[in-house]
Amino acid sequence: MEQGRQSGLNVSDKPKHVSILATLVSLVGVILLVVFIFNVSEEISGGSQAVTSQEEVSRCTQAPDFLVQRLNEGLNINGGGSIVDVYVVKSSDFDSVYFVSGELQGAGLEAKGDIATFLTNRLDATGATFSADNIATEFSDWPNITTTTLLGEGFTVGMMMSSDGFQESQKCVTDA
Repeated sequence: MEQGRQSGLNVSDKPKHVSILATLVSLVGVILLVVFIFNVSEEISGGSQAVTSQEEVSRCTQAPDFLVQRLNEGLNINGGGSIVDVYVVKSSDFDSVYFVSGELQGAGLEAKGDIATFLTNRLDATGATFSADNIATEFSDWPNITTTTLLGEGFTVGMMMSSDGFQESQKCVTDA
């Protein structure tokens, strides 16, 4: 007790300092939390810096090399051919569906716009691959997705073409 008096502090003064320090730390934490919440709500509500149109957000992702190679191995273009400018778009209509589109090159496919669209359920080496449109079905050995039940019984070509990601993946190729 005598040492506490010599330093000018009473033992009873220590809790007051600790209490003030804890209050200051809590106040700073609350201020930081309010600033964070304000910034997040500003982005969500479409503040001046937030992206507001779908055209400003590119959903186009270049297809991984192994996927391009797999698609090329399944092509059946007379005289040989390949697929280039290959892009992937994840569909928001399904849990695990990626539309993959690319420009076909080969005999009879010299003109720009010969875009084939495929579908895969995974973007790794274990994913299944299907043709998703008439061009992909005609120029590849990949089975047409509408002949499977992967997306549900009675899924049609029309449903496929109107699914989110189908046309977007084709647009990625035409814009490349």
